[in-house]
Amino acid sequence: MIAEMQNTLQYLKQSNAVAIFTHMKPDGDCLGSALALKLILEKYGKKVDVYGDATISDNYCFLPQIETLNHPTMQQYDLCVALDCSDRNRLGNWWSIFEKGEKTLKIDHHETNDQFAQVNFVERKGSTAEILYSLIQALSWDIDSQIATCLYAGIASDTGCFMYSSTTKQTHEIACHLMSYPIDFMKIHYYLFQRRTKEQIMLTGMALKNIEFLLDEKVAFCGIKLKEFEKLGADTHDTLGIVSMMANIDGCKIAILMSEEKQNTFLISFRTDGSVDVSKVAEKFGGGGHKMASGCKIYGTYDTVKEKLMTVCKDFVC
Repeated sequence: MIAEMQNTLQYLKQSNAVAIFTHMKPDGDCLGSALALKLILEKYGKKVDVYGDATISDNYCFLPQIETLNHPTMQQYDLCVALDCSDRNRLGNWWSIFEKGEKTLKIDHHETNDQFAQVNFVERKGSTAEILYSLIQALSWDIDSQIATCLYAGIASDTGCFMYSSTTKQTHEIACHLMSYPIDFMKIHYYLFQRRTKEQIMLTGMALKNIEFLLDEKVAFCGIKLKEFEKLGADTHDTLGIVSMMANIDGCKIAILMSEEKQNTFLISFRTDGSVDVSKVAEKFGGGGHKMASGCKIYGTYDTVKEKLMTVCKDFVC
C-alpha cells in the first residue's frame, strides 16, 4: 500500500496534461472527487479534462465546474485517472481514451476491484473523496472553498450523510476540517438528500406501491419497466433514493430495485440492513460495490432477470 501511495503522489505531482474519468451513472462521491481533483490540479498549474456520462442528475448541479464535464481541451494525456471505479467496464465508452494515457491511475475505495490501471491506489474508506483528501494532505496542497465543497459532497454522499457503518472518527474529522472553509453545507445536503423533482416523486410513489416481498419477506423487490419510465417522463436517473427507502423496511435483509434502462437491459441496485454483504450478490452478476450498497447490469427479459436475482438471493437469505 505504501508503494502504491508513493506512486500515486508522484503521478499527480509530475503530470501536466490530465484526463479524469468517472464511472457510468456517477454519484455524488464520484463527481465530487473528480471535480475536486480537477480543481486542485489546475490550482497547481496542470491542464485537466473530465470525462463521464453525458446525462447527469440535476441533483449535482451545485458542484463547482460540473459544466466542464465532457468539454475536452486536449487530445493527448500524460496521465489518465479513473476515480471511484471498481472495474474497467464501469468506464463504458471512455475506456478507449483512458487506456491511451501515457500513465494510468485508479483511485478507489470499493471492496470488489479490477486492477486495470498501471497504479491502483485502493483503500477501504467510506468514500473515494476521503482518500483524495488524504492524498491532497500528503502533497501539502492547499484546499479552497470550491475544492472543500466537492470533497464534502463526495464524503457525505457515500456515507449516507454520515449514517453508514463506513463512517469513522476520521471521516468526521475530515468533514469538520472541510467545514472550516466557507462551504454551504446546507445547500449540499439539500441537493444530495432532500431535493426531488416532480418526476422523481411520481416515480417513487409508483415504485413503493409496487414493492413485492419475496423469499419469506426477507427480500423487498421492485421492478420498473421502460414503459413505466416513459409514462411518467422519467428515466433511471430519477430512481434516486428509492432502493434506500426499501432497505429501511423492518425485516428486509436485501432491497432490490430493477430498472429497465433499455429493452432487455436492467440496472440493478442492492441495499441491505447489514446482515448480508450485497457486494457478494452483485459479484455473481459481474457487478460490485460495498457491503451495504452495490449494483450490476443484467441482460434478459423482465421475468428472467427477476428469476435470476431471486435464485441468487435465496443462497444469501435462506
